Parts: sequence; C-alpha cells; structure tokens
Amino acid sequence: MRSLTSGLDLAIGAWAWCDLALSEERPGPVWSDDGTLVVLIGQRGRNIPYRVSLEGVAVPLLGAEQRMAAAGLEVANGRLALSAAIDGRSLELHALEDGRLRRITTQGSAWQRRFGGDLRIDELEVEGPAGPIQVWLASPAGAGTRRLPTLLHLHGGPTGAWAPGGTMDSILLTNAGYRVAMPNLRGSATFGSAWIEVLASHWGEVDASDALAVVDALVAKRLADPKRLGVMGLSYGGFLAQWLIGVTDRFSAAVAENGVANQVSAWANSYFGVHYDRRAGLGDPLSEDGMRRLWSSSPLSNAARIRTPLLILQAEEDRICPAADSEQLFTALKVLGREVEYVLYPDEHHEMKNAGRPDRRIDRMQRIVAWFDRFLRR
Repeated sequence: MRSLTSGLDLAIGAWAWCDLALSEERPGPVWSDDGTLVVLIGQRGRNIPYRVSLEGVAVPLLGAEQRMAAAGLEVANGRLALSAAIDGRSLELHALEDGRLRRITTQGSAWQRRFGGDLRIDELEVEGPAGPIQVWLASPAGAGTRRLPTLLHLHGGPTGAWAPGGTMDSILLTNAGYRVAMPNLRGSATFGSAWIEVLASHWGEVDASDALAVVDALVAKRLADPKRLGVMGLSYGGFLAQWLIGVTDRFSAAVAENGVANQVSAWANSYFGVHYDRRAGLGDPLSEDGMRRLWSSSPLSNAARIRTPLLILQAEEDRICPAADSEQLFTALKVLGREVEYVLYPDEHHEMKNAGRPDRRIDRMQRIVAWFDRFLRR
C-alpha cells in the first residue's frame, strides 16, 4: 500500500462543514478511469474535487476561488457529478464540465426562498497572532457595511472547518438581524498540518487568541458593534465559548452547546476521552502534572470570573460531551449567582441540532434567538 497524496498537505475528505451540505454520500475516492481517481480534498474552508493519478499527481478540478462545500461525488461514463452547497444555498446536484459547475437540481434549496433567498456570505481574511485567519461572515440581506450586533460562531472538532455553504443557525440569526462570524482558527482543518498541530495541547491559548483577534478585526472594520457581541459554539466550539467568557468580558451573551467544561472528568466520562486526550497531549489525571494540564484548559477553572450571561444547551444522551460537564459549570455559576440557564434535551445525541427531533430543534433555535435578543438588543 502506498499513499498517492503524501506530498499534499491537505485533509482528504469532506472536512469543511456546513449544515446545508449534510449527506450520506461518498466523498470519494471514485475511479475516473483505469489510471485516475477523483476525491474531495479540504482546501481553505472548501471541499474541492481533485483528480489523482496512480503516479501521485493531484490536480484540482475547480479553482480555489469557488465558494463551495462538496459533500459527495460520482463518476459515470467519464462525467463527474457533485452534490454541493454553494454560496449559502443548500445541497444541490451539479455537473462538472470543462472546469465549470452546472447546477442540475433546484429542489434542495427551494425551501430557502421563504427566508429571503440566498444567504449572503463574505470571505474575509483578518490578521491573527500567527498569520491570516479566514472568516466566513454571514450578514442580513441589505446590511451592507453597517455596524451590527455580531455573533462569533465557533465550529467543533477542533479539527473541522467552517465552509461557505451556510448553516441553519446563520440563516436563523441573520434573519433576526445579526452578523454571524464563522472563523477557521488555528486547529482547523483544510489549511495544512501546521495550522492544526499548533493547537494540540494548547486549548484555550492559541485558539482564544485567534478568536479575539477576529473580534478585534470586525470591530475595527466597523462591521461589529463592540457593545453587542455574542459567542456560541457546539462541542469543542462549546468549550471555546465557555473558555472565552472566563477570560474576557467583551461578550454580552453566550450560548454553549454540548461543551467540555471540565477536562479532568471528561477524560473518563467521554466515550473516547482517554484516547483523545492521549493523542492530543491534553494530559490525564493519573499524574499531578497531567491533572494540572487538564485543569488548566478547563472552563470550569475560570467559573468565578464568568460574568457573561450563559445559555447552556445539552443533549442528554451525548456520549462525546456528556451532560456531566454542562451540569458542573451550571452548578458553579448558580452558586456564584451568575446569569445562567441550562436546557437538557431528553433522548438526543451530540448532533441534535442537525438530527434531533424536529420540535426540539425548533425549541433550540427559538431559545438561541431569544437569549441573544435579551442581552444584545438592550
């Protein structure tokens, strides 16, 4: 066995995420002919089809300027079809012809018309502590460059990436009048191994610095109102939202969903905590040094400094980020007399926001909008 892409420092597969490109389709590889494969490769917050020869030559089939999150591909009779979310539209089927995409279907995104058409998403590059940070910025229709209440939306993983295809949350929140900034901070996939590896055991350090640099840039560009900033995230994104409100008071409200508040207990409570913490170098509670390292990257350690109103959302059956973590932070903040709410969704799992029971998904969305409206619309 030999690698055909060992010289390509990019993630193989559909690593750039958006709710509107969820599918069970194959991201490849698929045979194009007897000597060529086609596969999706994550590149700068996009999933781009590449042709890879058996000699190991990888060639992109679309330019890097294409704002797409491809989810699946198939080849038949020398023709390539892609399912992809492009420029804020939900998943549609496209044919790739002479280096251009031709949309074949329209049903996948037809439902979006009731929300005012396509979601406006701009690609920004802002200066960060270790180099440029890519940000996908979703804005209300007609917002232009007006200063608006802005939400920093942090992806999970941490080895994932935001894609330009849009999310249900960004559609909901832009229609409520918010800008939604989706940054690919250090630790994100699709930007090469060095961008990922620098996070490793430094949760709450390089990622927090990058997140605050994004906020600084949006305020400096007069796109974000510094007095009306919010932060939200799921899983690792929930961890980082909780961490940020413990190290800064810049955010007026926060929503953390299925986050990691206590790395010490998560080591054993998460179904893959032992393996993940060992691989990432986060530490373990089997030594004093390991315990200190885990605690030093636990939002619970900053609980006494949290003044930002926090809404905690938790799926009861989540085995990746169990409810025990959210309950510890909720209890600590209640004892401290802070503004905090905790909502536990029965029978639901880690990705409830995409695959949960419809009425619970609606309830989740309504609570998020109401929470930010309560504290950012004063």
